[in-house]
Amino acid sequence: MLRIKLKSRNKQEIRTFDASDLLGEELQEVDGKVLYIFDFDGTIIDGSDLSYDAEQLYPANIMRQRAYEGNRVIILTARPDIDKVRKYIQDADLGDIEVFSSHGYEKEEHVGSALGKQAFMRDYLDKNNYIKKIYFYDDKKANLARVKELQNEYDVSISTHLVDEEEDKNLLKRGKHKK
Repeated sequence: MLRIKLKSRNKQEIRTFDASDLLGEELQEVDGKVLYIFDFDGTIIDGSDLSYDAEQLYPANIMRQRAYEGNRVIILTARPDIDKVRKYIQDADLGDIEVFSSHGYEKEEHVGSALGKQAFMRDYLDKNNYIKKIYFYDDKKANLARVKELQNEYDVSISTHLVDEEEDKNLLKRGKHKK
């Protein structure tokens, strides 16, 4: 069983979890590659503050752990300027994480919409057709639903996780994640 250690910014262990506790499901061995995708605003950080000490939400711990385990982890944000997000990731020591923007993937009338994230993911899967399992974390139900629809078009299993800022703040305080 995969064990995940939750650590504070000063690298002190807070608590250790089984991965299935964090994901709310049993982990399965997957042939091929696994991809973890996280939204940024409202999923990794609370609000738009990109300073090093910005309040991180619970999924940031999952993202950091997955990256340090050597998994493929990306941030998919609607922000047009991803250089600031990259700098935040580096400054906060969140791991080796690629940052992409869905800005520009949507039609003008859908800027910042779920259709933009879906269009980006369609393009990404076309270029990376070896991916067989995706874990997608976002704070918007519409984004989750649009990305989940791609299971019907591609040979990929997509597990979506709705991030709730208030619940995640409480989980960090209690040190555990609700199944």
